[in-house]
Parts: sequence; C-alpha cells; structure tokens
Amino acid sequence: MLNEKELLEIIEHVERGQSPVFFYDNDVDGFCSYVILRRYIGRGKGVAVKSHPDIDKQYAKKAQELGADYIFVLDRPMLGKEFVSEVNDLQLPIIWIDHHDMDEEKENYDNVFVYNPTRNKTKSAEPTTYLCYSATKRKEDMWVAMIGSIADNFLPEFTEEFVKSYPEYWVKNIKKPFDAYYGTRIGRLLRALSFGLKDSITHVVQLQNFMISAKNPSDVD
Repeated sequence: MLNEKELLEIIEHVERGQSPVFFYDNDVDGFCSYVILRRYIGRGKGVAVKSHPDIDKQYAKKAQELGADYIFVLDRPMLGKEFVSEVNDLQLPIIWIDHHDMDEEKENYDNVFVYNPTRNKTKSAEPTTYLCYSATKRKEDMWVAMIGSIADNFLPEFTEEFVKSYPEYWVKNIKKPFDAYYGTRIGRLLRALSFGLKDSITHVVQLQNFMISAKNPSDVD
C-alpha cells in the first residue's frame, strides 16, 4: 500500500493541475482510477491508452492538443522513453500511479513522479483504483472504487461498508473477487463497463462523461 505521505502527494499533484490530462489503461481498473480522480478535482480530460507495451509518443501530442498542464498516467506498467522525451519537451510533469512490477527503470527521467506500492519496503500490489480512492477518500465514490477493485481481482477492506450502503448489489457468502465479479450486480456493472471500453473512442468518451456524472450505481445499472 502507498503510505500517507505518498497519498497526500498524489492529492497535491491533482489539485495543482488546472488542465490535467489523465492517460489510463484501457481496462476497468484504469478507467475507474481516472473517474475517481476526475470526480474529485472536477476538471481535466481522460484518454484511454491502447498502445502496448509502452505509451506511444503520439499521446504526448494529444496532451498538447488538449492544453495539458499536468499529465497523469494510471494503471500502465510502462511509459516508454519516447513518450517521456516528448512530454519533457513540453515541460510537463508526469504523475505515474500504478501497481504492476516495474520492468522499466526510471532511466533518470525528469519530472516523473512514481507512486507504486511494489516499490515500497513492504511490497504490495493493490489496484490503481484502490490507490486513487485511498488518496481522495470520497465516500460517494466508494462504489466506483469497488468496481475497479473487483475488476482487478481485489476485495478492499471497505467491502463490508459497501455492502451496507448498497446491499442490493451484493449477495451472501462472497469470499473471493472472482465470485463478486460473476455473482453480483456490481460485478455485472463492471462487466458492462469492460465491454463498453472496447467500443470506439467517441463512445468511450461518452462512457467517461456518463460515469463522471453518475451519483450511484443505480444510475448506471
């Protein structure tokens, strides 16, 4: 898990950004990470990254087009030297929040701030959604955090609180994330989101806007 100092630094970065661009991995964990930070700050643009294994340098140009003053990279195991170089030319900071083992060293990258629990002394690998929610601490976004966590095979410590708040989205005797994924209404929602993220860029942007405005899971169900 990230420590309190790291979580506070994430929030400080988020609040500094007046026109942030959030590049997130094109899966439910990455998507929900973006939604949580975007709902917290109330500004910024989200871009689903579909290039692999690193981020194509063209995404740096996308940040420039969107007028970014801050770049957040969510749930991506690699950045890529060319992407970082292009962003450095724009003199923009990169806030990299992820939970994968880092195959890529920082390579003396300038203006890259890394928040990854696999790098800490007590190593762990909580989903990026969980890390973002732990930073923002907005109870009204707990259901979004639950979706992203289950999607990445993780049952968070606030599961019981979620069940009390949204009992209709859970069933008894859920012990594993896999069971929640396939056996609950919240799992059905995350499967629908996963399907939606495979759609066109236009529809993904519409999905982003819809999730940002949703007040509870019943708005999405």
